[in-house]
Amino acid sequence: MNSALQLKIVYVNDEPVGEASSWPEATALLAAKRILFAAKPGKSEGPRGFYLDGSTLAAEVEEKPARLRGATSIPRLMKRDHDTSVSEIADLLIAQLGEHAASHAFLEAMKARSRGASRHVEAWERIANAVVRAMREEEELIERTTFVHRL
Repeated sequence: MNSALQLKIVYVNDEPVGEASSWPEATALLAAKRILFAAKPGKSEGPRGFYLDGSTLAAEVEEKPARLRGATSIPRLMKRDHDTSVSEIADLLIAQLGEHAASHAFLEAMKARSRGASRHVEAWERIANAVVRAMREEEELIERTTFVHRL
């Protein structure tokens, strides 16, 4: 049997998540299961499995608007649906990355700037600012709610 076609178990932090026969298939499996890493994971391959180790992010988004369901990445969403508002994209990014959403958006703006893509710089900066606004509003709401509960 050809080892390239042999199914191996894919492990994320020592937990089995599925089967794949190659690294591209393992990556596709992670995307399908919405498993995201906070940083580039450590990778190794053994005779019976693909092993990935690293901090994972919760990527399951239950409350996405129906028109955003199935969007696997923010850039693809921006290209696909021009009517999507900046605040909707910011909400999706917060749902995917939590407190790291603003940092991610600002990093994407910096990468776009280094490529000379001024339109992408502007888009990512607007998204980053919307993320910051949304997170501040959420913090203020939590503070108000907590204060009311203390009374």
